[in-house]
Amino acid sequence: MPSTYKADTYAASALWQAGTKVKYNANPKSGKSFDRYAKYEKAKTIEDSLKLGSKPEDLLFDYERGHLNILGPLRKAPLNPFKLKPADFSELRDADRILIRYGCRHDPTAKKGGSEHIKDLEANLKEYRKQSSRIRKLKVAHDLGLDDTKDLDERLDGAEYAKRSVADQEARDILAEVKKTKRKVTEVEMLRALDLWGFARNPNRINVMQTGQEWVHSDNVGAVARRDGKILPQSSTEKYQYMMKLLNRYITDNLPEDFKGKFAYTSININKDYAGKRHRDAGNAGPSLLKAFGRFTGGRLNYFPEDNGAEYVEDLRAEDSLKLDPQNGIVFFDGNRAHAVDKFTGARYSLVYFSCRRFWQMPAKSQSLMKSLGFPYPGKQTICALNGMLEKPRGYGKVKKGKSAKEKARLVKTTKVVGKTFPGYGYFPRTKEQEALEGQARKFYKNKPLRKVPEIIPSKERKADAPDWSPGNSIALGSSMKKLKHLELKGYPNNVDACDALNGKTDKIPKPILTAGYCVVYNNRKHVYYVVYKEGKKEAAMIAAGLGKRTLAEAKSEGYQSIKAARKAYHA
Repeated sequence: MPSTYKADTYAASALWQAGTKVKYNANPKSGKSFDRYAKYEKAKTIEDSLKLGSKPEDLLFDYERGHLNILGPLRKAPLNPFKLKPADFSELRDADRILIRYGCRHDPTAKKGGSEHIKDLEANLKEYRKQSSRIRKLKVAHDLGLDDTKDLDERLDGAEYAKRSVADQEARDILAEVKKTKRKVTEVEMLRALDLWGFARNPNRINVMQTGQEWVHSDNVGAVARRDGKILPQSSTEKYQYMMKLLNRYITDNLPEDFKGKFAYTSININKDYAGKRHRDAGNAGPSLLKAFGRFTGGRLNYFPEDNGAEYVEDLRAEDSLKLDPQNGIVFFDGNRAHAVDKFTGARYSLVYFSCRRFWQMPAKSQSLMKSLGFPYPGKQTICALNGMLEKPRGYGKVKKGKSAKEKARLVKTTKVVGKTFPGYGYFPRTKEQEALEGQARKFYKNKPLRKVPEIIPSKERKADAPDWSPGNSIALGSSMKKLKHLELKGYPNNVDACDALNGKTDKIPKPILTAGYCVVYNNRKHVYYVVYKEGKKEAAMIAAGLGKRTLAEAKSEGYQSIKAARKAYHA
């Protein structure tokens, strides 16, 4: 499908800038467009026009049809965001940042005065998305005072970048204070750093999400098993080195003396404000440690120490679980055995120290980096020894040995090693020495307020005039369409163009689609159908598409798999 505007229109707009002077002809429009034009036709510059209500696409439309006269000055060449540094961002005005989205569609090899439309719009839109992302990163890096955008974490918005940077600064000062006073890191200090940490929305932890949840605040740092099969440090690990050192220093300082040096791990899971449903972790290489922080009640760990995986996790009896309190102690457990978190009230953080699968495949150079940040990176023998410290699970068959279900249901206060092993778990309650340190820390930090996080990109509430249809409100269904054939919106190659049409002149949209508030679109590049829905119609769209029993995260996860399958079949 060709582009909406002509190639020479994009070429011309690529040279416009905020201060370019303009002159509008008499109002040629009708309806709502007439009213909007009446406001911005008084503009003297591009920037004025946008402030008076002109949409960016209005500029192109009016220019192409001769309603808008460009008087200058113009740029000598189009802006290239990839040649800009964060320091250059201060020279860009809002209008400049808006105009860049069209500059990427300028083809310098095209003949001047050409009237043809851009034919490969899909490739063009891909370039636009890359440039838009670059502009956002430039703003964040500029406002944080960074020299380059390379230090920014891909999964976070601007506010979360800022929070992580500030949390890292707080961790640096805490470590300096701990070194100065020659003492252990306290829970008070951990909570200060975690209160500042910026969490990404993680839609991938489907196994821990309660019904109806679409994402959780859950970040992994340290070693990760990537989709390409490589074992490498997660990107935040090297970027926020003081935070990593603080997370590692805390657990090293606060383990029992006879346990120190025995426990090793490759990764840390940082969680905020969610109670994970009953689940088993997928392929941890060894036992884990769990510690919770915050101002909350509840939130205990329900753990099944005798779970050998023989039964469905949902079929395990609640009375066979133990309650372990990670708020007032450290829990040593096997994440591959069933566990869940009790509901809680208040603000709760938790840290899970564990080893990822195939950890030994991490390159030696990366392992050295991990060790420099305080990760006690293990070898295979270390993990084998750790596995041997927990009694093997016996399952929950009819014949049981050991404690009764009634005894197991009680809250665990402490554990003792029997011979060389723990009884399927370990619990190390806070000591009197640690209690005393916590009291000292509370006094020290009482009059030391947390750092302020600079406002980088304010959170946006949906405006009344915001588009009803958004490409983000879509779910992949697969290469064939079994339902909703009567609601297929044809003639558009992707979700972006379809949403532009749905938000535009509705007289070209079939009435059943407008009535339903959702439709099906075939994506030419991904070779799958999508169900696309307007604001407020997610549940109805999912039910109509046969996805009603799934959470949005589950539906999107299945959709991702269908995209991979469709691409593989297409290229076969």
